[in-house]
Amino acid sequence: MRDGVPWWNRSSSVVRVGAGLRPGLAPSLPEAYCAAGRLSSRARRASPRSLRQNASSTGPRPASAANPPFPWRAIMKVVDIDASTPAPALREIGEEALRADGAIVFRGSLGFHEYLGITNAFCTDFLPYLGGSNHGRELVDEDAQIMTAPGGVNNHAIAMHGEMYYQLIRPDLLFFQCHTPARRDGETLLADGCRVFSEMGGALREGLAERRVAYHRRRDERVWSRLYRTSDREVLRSYCAQMSVDARFDDDGCLWTRFTDAASHRSRGGAPAFINNVLTFGLQALRCEGQPFSWVTYDDGEAIPPELLLEAERLVAACTTPIRWQRGDVLVVDNTRMLHGRNAFDDPARRILLRMGMARV
Repeated sequence: MRDGVPWWNRSSSVVRVGAGLRPGLAPSLPEAYCAAGRLSSRARRASPRSLRQNASSTGPRPASAANPPFPWRAIMKVVDIDASTPAPALREIGEEALRADGAIVFRGSLGFHEYLGITNAFCTDFLPYLGGSNHGRELVDEDAQIMTAPGGVNNHAIAMHGEMYYQLIRPDLLFFQCHTPARRDGETLLADGCRVFSEMGGALREGLAERRVAYHRRRDERVWSRLYRTSDREVLRSYCAQMSVDARFDDDGCLWTRFTDAASHRSRGGAPAFINNVLTFGLQALRCEGQPFSWVTYDDGEAIPPELLLEAERLVAACTTPIRWQRGDVLVVDNTRMLHGRNAFDDPARRILLRMGMARV
């Protein structure tokens, strides 16, 4: 307890589970990220050249006493806690696991208020979810800081990705809670981007991981007004400018956006990590019929060879481990290092919450 208030009951938000966000309560988009933009230098785009300083581009290095195998465990640490666990101890346990594995599962009789307490133990600033796909998502709080993962009829598999790497400012940490697990399947998937980078062969590393890429999107007005929660084009342009996203509208009112970034970044621990939205954008474009609404190229506009995307998909899959949810589980993920995705499922009752935060500095 601190100041007589248990850690699990210290929340900066008034939350109503299941409440929809009314348009009049939407935060001002330019203001929504102002504080977050000053918090983390990790949001700055990395130089691919700098990533080569500690990594050979000729392929994985053989293990030796001087170069041990990459330290990674196939199963994330699961820690049993309850409401009596002090917040400092909670954060210490979590940060140790994040440094070692990139993720941790807290398990116990954890309800929604305990979930809020865990998020507040790690972060004081949280990001709203703007610009990303919100099909099947339900906003849980009026600040749009807590939402459900896509569900309902949107029960498809989700390719491995880092969260919000299609814009300049993205969260350091992701907090998931399982409200209701699927009866079968629907596991959340994790892959260590540091391990993926270290195991890349020379062609894949030079052809993709050490390159800059451009994320492209095309959205009609009905869609972009929902994704950004505004129909005001000037407000949207201002937000995109803060995110270093090039935005333009065509004569039909469609929004076209482009964001360039490195395909790999330095993690919170300093190691190079293959973490991005390359697979979500690239595989969707490869496998869709007709004109895609999202696609990825090199930053100069040149197409990324499909064989590189498919090779990256196979390598990431080989480094992936599933999280088999139990009710109440809280999963904390280092979004500067860990790719995440999801297996498909067929259970409309599945309900996973998500909150995104900037790490304490």
